[in-house]
Amino acid sequence: MEQTGLMLVGELARKMGVSVRTLQYYDQMGLLSPSGSTEGGRRLYSDRDQVRLHQILGLKHLGFSLSAIKDKLLSLETTDDVLVALTRQREVLSQQIRELSSVLEDLTKLEEEVRQMGKVDFTRYAYILTLLQNHNKLYWAVKMFDSELWEHIQQRFEEQPEKAVRLYESYEQLSREVLALKDAGVEPSSPEAADIARRWWGMVEEFTGGNSEILAKLLAANESKSGWSEELKARQASIDDYLTEAMRGYFAQLAKLPEGLEGLNE
Repeated sequence: MEQTGLMLVGELARKMGVSVRTLQYYDQMGLLSPSGSTEGGRRLYSDRDQVRLHQILGLKHLGFSLSAIKDKLLSLETTDDVLVALTRQREVLSQQIRELSSVLEDLTKLEEEVRQMGKVDFTRYAYILTLLQNHNKLYWAVKMFDSELWEHIQQRFEEQPEKAVRLYESYEQLSREVLALKDAGVEPSSPEAADIARRWWGMVEEFTGGNSEILAKLLAANESKSGWSEELKARQASIDDYLTEAMRGYFAQLAKLPEGLEGLNE
């Protein structure tokens, strides 16, 4: 495919809002190597390199580690590659808009509460600032959970926040799979439902780290669904009973009920 334009590393860094050191590091990792160099050995980047950098930054925003990004990058050698890249970038931008709109809504509500009540909920204010500082990667956690569960997420995934992002993506995917099975009339005692129950429990264990107290708080959060978006609340409510039956059948097969799920058999 045609590509035009060559730029020095400093020019690319300015255009894309990253540091020269970051570009040098990406080169060392094999993520983004320059297309050429000057006679003096200075790096020269092409327009295609700039598009590849945009791919990297977009995937990084979604919470992927650099090693994972390396496996997901497209070569951009074909029109189909470019179309996939454009679709990804559109999805990233749409997600950023949704997240920023939600944070703006929270800030507006907080502003109105302070104006009416004459006092500040600094815990909530700090949450919002944390989201802005971290580019909203964990916005879902603040919206869905109380302060205790939020603190658990921060501690458990402090070193690898992308894992928390992927965990939520797994939740979104699995909840849609459960809904699809239910809508298709598949019995919760079916092998398909048992497989989803197995994966769902694996996701829960990844979240709780085996902490039964956190599990209890997670179950309580699902029961109340306080702070959840209407769409998410409706979807989860529509699968709760089906999922409970599937989980009950799954653990019956294992002949073992994990600590904290005693209420499953009630």
